[in-house]
Amino acid sequence: MKRKISKFFLKIGYLPLEKWNSFEIIHLSPKNNSEKNNCCKYIKSKVQNRNGLYVYKRNGKIIYVGKGKPLYNRLKNHYRSSFEEVPGDTKDKIWHRFFKKYRGKLEIYWKEQEDERVRQIIEKALDYCLNPVFNDFKQKIKNNIKY
Repeated sequence: MKRKISKFFLKIGYLPLEKWNSFEIIHLSPKNNSEKNNCCKYIKSKVQNRNGLYVYKRNGKIIYVGKGKPLYNRLKNHYRSSFEEVPGDTKDKIWHRFFKKYRGKLEIYWKEQEDERVRQIIEKALDYCLNPVFNDFKQKIKNNIKY
């Protein structure tokens, strides 16, 4: 099934990810508020107020697949999650725990998609096909296994 979905994504231009918009970002604790604000401004300059899908890669490995409305808010929260807890995280603070563990230089691929239903479908299918590191991390947290 993964192969059929991947072929479909190739056909409609959702794969390879290199066809998407992309930029690099450093997820680390900022030295001060100015550095934090500059990073947030950088994210905003890349995605503006667009809605869509995004994929994080670290060292060539897919670590996270998500969607955002707008993308800026989600990406900003993931950046902040790498060094602080953010409102809206799950009760077990899974995003903070994950992005704190996967810090450093990250690649973000993003594709605009306005329709919320389409975003949901594509996010789930990409998550299934690309099997990001986050899936294993989340399962281990859920099962109380040290990651």
